[in-house]
Amino acid sequence: MSVVKSFAELGLQYEHQVQRFLARLRFHTKLVGGRGDEGIDLKGHWIINRRQAFVQCKNITSPCAPVIVREFEGVASRLNGQLGILVCSMPLSDQARVRMEGSEFSLMFLNLPFIRHPQPDGKEYGNVQEVIMSKGWRASFPELIVAPKMVGPMVDTLTLMDTHNRLEKYSFVYKKKIL
Repeated sequence: MSVVKSFAELGLQYEHQVQRFLARLRFHTKLVGGRGDEGIDLKGHWIINRRQAFVQCKNITSPCAPVIVREFEGVASRLNGQLGILVCSMPLSDQARVRMEGSEFSLMFLNLPFIRHPQPDGKEYGNVQEVIMSKGWRASFPELIVAPKMVGPMVDTLTLMDTHNRLEKYSFVYKKKIL
């Protein structure tokens, strides 16, 4: 028998998926989303530098529009100095990409496709398909490098295997340490 989930249930499932992925990057977050969340689904901090962070999760079916990035910048303006991470199940539209890249706020975009049927062990979070850091984020963290995984003879030193021994699509390196 198939169970049909509501949009709210699917949204919460996606928020949990995002939370598991961000934990891998050393973000400690708590779910705070729901009615009246003011555009914030997760709050917490980046363990490696103790900076406060907020996350908005968008489980959408079409490319992320510029209005979503503008609204996210509005949240960032209220939370002065905090890191903002916008995670969408679809990539940014071309116009939204331009807006995100040029933002003066410390924002990062992650395209993390929604996994409708997670593994029973609950450790499945998927692979990031795209990472975009704003002008403000790049200025705040010049030592953060996000690069496609290398393949071939350098795979053992430049890639990190997750708990399922699958290669991730990107490497996140901060101060010469793989996250």
